[in-house]
Amino acid sequence: MINNHVVTVVHEKNAELLALSVPASCGGIYNPSQMTLPPKAFPSLLESAFSSEPNHLQSRPRFAFLVFLRKKLSPSTPHSICLLKLSKMVRKDPIFEARTNVKLHSNRLKKEAARAEATFKSEKAKADKAMKNREFQIARIHASSAVREKRRQVSLRAEAARADVIINELKAAQSTRDTSRTLALASRGLDAASKSVNLETLVSHANNFLARSEDFKIASSAIEDVAQGVSMQEYGAEGEADVDRLMEQLADDAGVDMRLALEQDTAPKEDVKEQTKVDADLEDGLGARLRALRAAN
Repeated sequence: MINNHVVTVVHEKNAELLALSVPASCGGIYNPSQMTLPPKAFPSLLESAFSSEPNHLQSRPRFAFLVFLRKKLSPSTPHSICLLKLSKMVRKDPIFEARTNVKLHSNRLKKEAARAEATFKSEKAKADKAMKNREFQIARIHASSAVREKRRQVSLRAEAARADVIINELKAAQSTRDTSRTLALASRGLDAASKSVNLETLVSHANNFLARSEDFKIASSAIEDVAQGVSMQEYGAEGEADVDRLMEQLADDAGVDMRLALEQDTAPKEDVKEQTKVDADLEDGLGARLRALRAAN
């Protein structure tokens, strides 16, 4: 019996292996030749199995594993000695053990309080019956026993309540301990990450990235200017006028106001107050270009 779990130890003849299983939860014992885990892994398995809540093994219907012992044990070794050696390999949680013991003590107190209440009712009934039969001395004895059991019941319930408070405090202590362990692991991880990061290299890469971005912006703007220059050289001003005239014709056929489309495609300007003036200038420019086209024709 380890932490309220029934454990069966089966020896392999002339070997260092012990097969460990929980009969209430296992369908059988695994063959030692099928287990390939290294010996160093089994203490952690034992710790995770027997240092957890009592229902931990019930959630694993086929939980079974093997335990490597450093020294050879003869097949005639009693199970008690094997379990003693096995229990020494398991690191027990003191807070969990304290919670388990206090919980068992609280349950025992509650059961005793229930028995005391039942005894109180029985003695009270006996005293009532003796009183009806005019047996005053017997009735007094039963009444005294009923009062004693009632006081005992109140005392047991008070002790059970104090035990429940202690259980809650132990839970809070366990939660605080787990939180501190988690924070310690996180801080160690952050320390390792900070050691692996070189600030000078990081700043250098960031500056290099910004410089390359500026170079690409300059190159893209230069390519755009060259493309516009080539277009002007190839078609000239007359070619641009033809393109504008064709665009206006297509816009009229499609029933689309080209000026609104152009305004939507252009980027918004910072000075919103000058929008009316800009629209007037745009209309004047388009009118001048149309008059120049009519004069040329």
